[in-house]
Amino acid sequence: MKKIIIFLMCMMVLANIVFAMMPYPVQQGQTEQYYTVVYDAEGEAEIAARIVIHNYGDDKIDGVKLEIPGEKIRLIGVVQEYYEIIERCSYYEKVCYGDEYNCDEGICVYDKNDCAEICTQRYEEQIWPPKYYNLKYDQEILSDSVLYNFKLERDIQSQKDAVLILYYKSEDYAVQKGSIFNFDFETVKINYDTNYVSVGVDVDSSLILDSVEGDVEYRDNSYFSGFSEAMMSSKMMPDYIGNIGYGSYHKEANSLDPLESFHVTGRYAESWYDLNRNLILGGIFGGLVLLGLIIIGLVFLIKKLTKKNLTGKIILSGFFSSLLTILIWVLITVLNNNLYNWIGYQYKDLIFGLFIVAAVLLTLICAIGPIIYFWSKYNAITGVWALVSFVVWLLILGTLVAFIFGILNKPQEVYPMYKGGVYIDQGSELVATME
Repeated sequence: MKKIIIFLMCMMVLANIVFAMMPYPVQQGQTEQYYTVVYDAEGEAEIAARIVIHNYGDDKIDGVKLEIPGEKIRLIGVVQEYYEIIERCSYYEKVCYGDEYNCDEGICVYDKNDCAEICTQRYEEQIWPPKYYNLKYDQEILSDSVLYNFKLERDIQSQKDAVLILYYKSEDYAVQKGSIFNFDFETVKINYDTNYVSVGVDVDSSLILDSVEGDVEYRDNSYFSGFSEAMMSSKMMPDYIGNIGYGSYHKEANSLDPLESFHVTGRYAESWYDLNRNLILGGIFGGLVLLGLIIIGLVFLIKKLTKKNLTGKIILSGFFSSLLTILIWVLITVLNNNLYNWIGYQYKDLIFGLFIVAAVLLTLICAIGPIIYFWSKYNAITGVWALVSFVVWLLILGTLVAFIFGILNKPQEVYPMYKGGVYIDQGSELVATME
């Protein structure tokens, strides 16, 4: 009896292991949503949406209801994407006519006639490019949204998909506070479980989107201009559709319940300075306080160390005056590279010109001030030594700063395209092959 029990337990364990190793069933179709949102300088959002609806039921679906959040919604156009379907044969079987004959290597035994080829397995193939149909709809204005009831041009058969392309605008997804726009985009609500949502956000080329690093080429209204014209004429291009869901600022979500929506929030402004004003002002204030404390400490230290040491005074004077000169021109370099992003192109030249004038004046003070001081207090030779000290320290510190900048700004290695289209990007450990 014990052996039987042990045998049954082993069989149960083996069965669990086998079932655990079996793959999960693959979901052939699923409901998905894709959005590309572009904001302008007035806070208005242009939205291109691609809604994929999968019919999990047994009955066909001839209409779809979509609830678009917002009170100021302008639905410019909506089309249904549809592929014509044709059946093709995937397997032909050779058979003979009559039950008394068998097909043997293409010949009907006993009859010596050729076997007939009959299709026994078929598959469906989509005809490219797809077709687009303008949809008719009814709308109902709710308290904080608009409900649209679309009549489909092609019904959604059981276990099949339908794709809707929407183009609309809204002023409800951004609020301006001072020079900053805070946006909160909300996706469409549908009465179906949504497996995946992708939202890409961009701004006009004259604006700056927060939390986006690097040099970004933002989308502009030309994308939506062509999109609108194509939609109104029902001559959509797959390129327009394929770009929906991408943007400089990208967010995604999974497994939304029916009538649930997905929020994407962020900020944008006309300049980088507007987005980081508080951080910049706080940094300047903290830097000035720190600089003041350093200067006070250095003055105290210099007085203590050089009270009766003229050579030490000349050396320290040359060091600090050259250090200040280097810092001034490092600041000018940083401003030259970033001033456009901080304040925009309107005032860049004027502000940068003022900084150049101030930098030149401060450089003259750093170079000539110590010379005049030592010349007037001691003699001309001492003034010349002050100039020598300044030049020597300037060369030493300048070389050091140039070396540091050379390390920080080391250019990335470029890996060439080899024959066959194979390249290796060792920096990102990416290997790609073009067939």
